[in-house]
Amino acid sequence: KVFLNAGELPAPTTPVNGGVLSARDYSDSADSNGNGLVDPEDLIVRFSNGVDNDANGYTDDISGWDFYNDQNDPATLDSTYDHANGQMEQAAAETNNGLKGAGICPDCRLLPIKAGAEALDRTDDLAQAWMYAADLNADVVVSTTADLGYSTFMSEAVDYVWNQGTAMVESSNDFNS
Repeated sequence: KVFLNAGELPAPTTPVNGGVLSARDYSDSADSNGNGLVDPEDLIVRFSNGVDNDANGYTDDISGWDFYNDQNDPATLDSTYDHANGQMEQAAAETNNGLKGAGICPDCRLLPIKAGAEALDRTDDLAQAWMYAADLNADVVVSTTADLGYSTFMSEAVDYVWNQGTAMVESSNDFNS
């Protein structure tokens, strides 16, 4: 249930005709991350070709973007606090699948975007992340961050995102900062 950018991907290689592009549409991909299923991380490995096919300024943004490291894999490497996975599970965990509980919006799609090291973000990276989400037509931006300041650029980004019609939710500074 993670967003895939059709503009960066070829036509589905194993289409399931579910109406929404998903990793299942490319189930012939290798399990590159070894987690036992084909997921967007595997598609990033398979289909990254060094070309910005959708011409949005983010090369191979197949499933989100990492503004902290300026690259196309937004997966977090630091699982100490489990913010990213925990927030995504709370937001959109699938119902009736025999795993954990249901999310607040089990029919929603997630657009993973990384703006900092775990939840410690530079304000300009966070601003770019929010604008990127709005440009991809996200309905809601949910951000868990210990933002390191609040810049004029972040203020402008909030206005931009609001004017794009994207709702914003932020929990901030939960690291005793």
